[in-house]
Amino acid sequence: MNLQHTLNRVTAVVLISFSMIALSLGYWSVVGGDSLLARSDNPRLVEAERAIQRGMIVDRHEAVLAKTDLVGHSVSGQPVMKRVYPFGDDASVVGYYSLRYGSGGVEAAFDSELRGSQTEVDRLLHRVQMGSDLQLTIDMPLQQAIIAAMGRSPGAVVVVEVPSGAVRALISLPSYDPERLDDTYSLLRLNPFAPLLNRVTQGIYQPGGALQTIILATLLTDRQTLDQTVLGAAEPIRINGLTIACTSTGASVKTFADAYAQACPSPFVDAAMSAPGDVQDMFNAFGLLEAPNLIKFGTVSGRTPTALTNFRDPVKLRAQASGQGDLTVTPLQMALVAATIANRGNTVTPYLVQAIRAPNSGTWQALNPLPEEHAVITGDVTDAIRSAMREAVTRGAASAADQPDLTIYGHASYAYTGVTANSWFIGFIELPDDQAVVVAVALEGKNDPALASKIGGTALREAAK
Repeated sequence: MNLQHTLNRVTAVVLISFSMIALSLGYWSVVGGDSLLARSDNPRLVEAERAIQRGMIVDRHEAVLAKTDLVGHSVSGQPVMKRVYPFGDDASVVGYYSLRYGSGGVEAAFDSELRGSQTEVDRLLHRVQMGSDLQLTIDMPLQQAIIAAMGRSPGAVVVVEVPSGAVRALISLPSYDPERLDDTYSLLRLNPFAPLLNRVTQGIYQPGGALQTIILATLLTDRQTLDQTVLGAAEPIRINGLTIACTSTGASVKTFADAYAQACPSPFVDAAMSAPGDVQDMFNAFGLLEAPNLIKFGTVSGRTPTALTNFRDPVKLRAQASGQGDLTVTPLQMALVAATIANRGNTVTPYLVQAIRAPNSGTWQALNPLPEEHAVITGDVTDAIRSAMREAVTRGAASAADQPDLTIYGHASYAYTGVTANSWFIGFIELPDDQAVVVAVALEGKNDPALASKIGGTALREAAK
């Protein structure tokens, strides 16, 4: 009797165990299968990801910036792919793709296009998942010429075509080699110079004297003139314990045109304090208060600044008007300020990807977006600013941008972050058929607007070739 009872109990336990196993298998097969497959520690998921033939990324001349090479096969026979970046850190705009750390830059913005997808038939036939190729607007010879001119100085440079908005160059230094990212990621994250940060689209800087172009646009819109006499135009100002003087000294400064050419802060700060509402409206019209649209690519704007009209403390208002307050900008935003001037007062929408090519296709499909222009300033105001920018290059603070046989328009200035100076240059050059190319340069840790101007002039010369 005891033996029969024991056998019954054992049988019951075995049946219950099998029932639980069956229920578990049923759950994971029907209900929880997708979540199990999606776990980051699932080796099948990693193996499947390594087998994807991501699309190539090429520049406007079809030079390969990123490609996927077959480097072997897994134990199960799956192909093992490796992402390769032939230009290394010279093409950091491409970003990175890593099984361990994800993706960044173009690799992240256009991940769905680059990785492609598989149909059920593809999976059953064990066909390799293939993504589409992307052609960027980037011009690698121009990109490399600018990097050489920067001499690896920390900062950012962006070159944009007008009126199309095609981004010809996008440089952020220091940079990193995306092919070595898995080995260096921890060090890159701890690096105080933030090489993983795209300074063009995400670097937040004090504008300082770079605001003078927007304030000049306000003055001219309010019927002031370039030849208007300004008393004490060359006098330095005191902001946050710092003395901010004309960027270029020694020249006679009597008018608004003179003050702009030499990047003297006093007349522009006084003008902004006299008409804070008008200047605030112009900040907004030029796009300084929101992140710019760089189609599918992540951009930022500084935190929402205090409106000039909301200041009750004249000291803080003066700091804001001088570009040393809580208004901050990115190099891309400043490039689009220059683009508006070059585009006869109309905005420009930038983009980075100009074409896509489906897997196993030899045909590029253009992605050029339709320009979304709206007027910011009138043609007369634009002409006056262009005249002032030309004088800044021929006889002012931006003279280092001048190039033989080229007509370059520009403005050079500096700003402080704490007690550390940064340098700015924005400018443009006209091309045939109503085209233009603009550049914005931001150099970190240097009170050297002449160097920023020289880099900007080099960029415009190379872009004009």
